[in-house]
Amino acid sequence: MQLRLILAAALVGVWMIACGPPALAPILNPDNITPQHDVRYFQGKAKDAWRHSADVYLPVKGENWPVAVVIHGGGWVTNDKSVVDNIGYAFAQAGIATVCPNYRLFPANRYPAQVNDVVQAVAWTKREMGKRGADVDDFTLIGYSAGALPVALAALDKKHLAKVGLDPNRDLTRVVVMSGVYDVADLPLGGRQVFTNRTAVWRDASPIRHVRAGAPPMLIMRAERDWNVGVSMKEQSIKFYRAMRSVGADVRIVEIPDCDHDHVEAQVGRDPLSQTYRELMAFMGRDAALSD
Repeated sequence: MQLRLILAAALVGVWMIACGPPALAPILNPDNITPQHDVRYFQGKAKDAWRHSADVYLPVKGENWPVAVVIHGGGWVTNDKSVVDNIGYAFAQAGIATVCPNYRLFPANRYPAQVNDVVQAVAWTKREMGKRGADVDDFTLIGYSAGALPVALAALDKKHLAKVGLDPNRDLTRVVVMSGVYDVADLPLGGRQVFTNRTAVWRDASPIRHVRAGAPPMLIMRAERDWNVGVSMKEQSIKFYRAMRSVGADVRIVEIPDCDHDHVEAQVGRDPLSQTYRELMAFMGRDAALSD
């Protein structure tokens, strides 16, 4: 246990040094949206209740809204759904019903706990958001930073969504991964401990080992000045893109200029001219203008 805690502390140190929060502008027009906070998406163990909760952001006008589920980052060891609340507010103002879930973290929980929680959040969204006025057949799954890996796995390795009776080809319309790591074997030792000490598990947990033709359309985003956390996240994005292309997958990659690892996500809903936001809206087939 002591070794696990030391490794976890080392991993937190690497990510937090590399990914310290930038000076952020305020979220635009947050009073337009009233989130539903801490909605339980899975009835697991009582001690995991908060980690199995989500914030829900609903548009105030219209109906049959498209749906997005947005998974936060934090090196699999820290952070929560509040990290991506800017996306929740921005998307809801653009007419997209958005769910931002927490998930269980290391060292208390190793892989596959994180991807298991992501697919439970997807299943809850598919079941429940239609009751709130959304069109759950127009479904975008988004993962940022550490959240990109479980999202990519859910989209590519069908066994994960199969656990909740879903299929990525049928139930995910599109997928976005932002500034992630896609090959666990490339991580330094501290990072690999999230996925146990076994190389077979590292392979199983690596989206790049599950690339396939026919996967949901995917947008890979990276920052011009993305961080190096013992592995270059910018190079990870390129490596993953090339692997997807090699099997004929429907995939696109875009580099967001003049920003670092944090700002590639944080600019959404804060900068009205944000290229990240415009790229997301274009990929989702939406108008990039925020509502009044």
